[in-house]
Formats: sequence, C-alpha cells, structure tokens
Amino acid sequence: MYDNVIDFRARSVEALKARREEAEKRKLHKDAGATSKGNTPSIDTAKNFEIRVRRREAWSFAERITKYWRARLGWGSALGIAQQYGIADSSSFVPPSERAELVKKWRAAVVYQLITPAPHLSAVAWKRGKLISREFAHLTVNKERVQWAISEDLAFLAADSTRSKNGTPS
Repeated sequence: MYDNVIDFRARSVEALKARREEAEKRKLHKDAGATSKGNTPSIDTAKNFEIRVRRREAWSFAERITKYWRARLGWGSALGIAQQYGIADSSSFVPPSERAELVKKWRAAVVYQLITPAPHLSAVAWKRGKLISREFAHLTVNKERVQWAISEDLAFLAADSTRSKNGTPS
C-alpha cells in the first residue's frame, strides 16, 4: 500500500544484529584478555551496559516510528488543504491517504512506544503523560498494561548498578 515509504524496522533490525554480534566479539576478546592478565572483568556492569544500550536503541526506534506516523498525519492534512485550495504545486503530489488509516497507524506506533522499555526517567515521564492525556482513550492498550510497563521501567532504573542511591549516575 505504501510502496514509497522507507521500512525503518528492516534497516534497524539488521543494524542492531550486526552491532550485537560485534559487541559480543569485543566482549569475548576483552574477557579473554582480562583473564590472562589476572584481572576480573566486571561482568554485571558489562551486562547492565548492554541492557541499557538495547533499551535505548529500542526506545529510539519506537520513538522514530511514532514521530514518522505523526509527521505523515500532519503532512496529509496540510497537503489535503493545499490541494483543496489549489495552493502552489500541491497538485503535483499524490492525494493524501485516508486520514483514518494514518491515525490508526500513528496510534499503533504510540502503543508500541508505550510498551517499549524506557531507557531513562524522561521516557517514563512521557509514558505517564500519555497515560493521563485525552488521546489515551483512543489507544488500543489498556491502562493496566501501560502502568505495568511503567512499574517495570522504574524497577529497572532503580536497580541499575550505574546509578547511585540518590538517582544520579555514579
């Protein structure tokens, strides 16, 4: 249906797999080197770092999808109005897609982002903001599911070994 739309997920998944494989190779090499020198690598810290990186990448990916569909929705509205009134070169563009379909895709992207693990407290604040907003009533996810995701995010962030007791990086 959208042949001219870039598939960000396909590029991102391939890049993510390549980065993971490269990180695994570096980790194996680093661990082997540390053991031969008699040093013990901080495995928990390395694992936590990898988890934080994966969470940050997943959040960034979900955020890009949400922003993309929101921009498509805005572009469709602006183009429709421009074509209706014959503004500039608007007639040279394909008429915008059905607005209801774009809204549906944008809402699905918001739901995807809401259940994606948050990498930092500002992402949790974004989720809380969406949860209390008027638009939440139109999303296809229940409030309990999002509240559970937020509680999981907060538990992870509280337990993160790179944060001190007062919540600032150590």
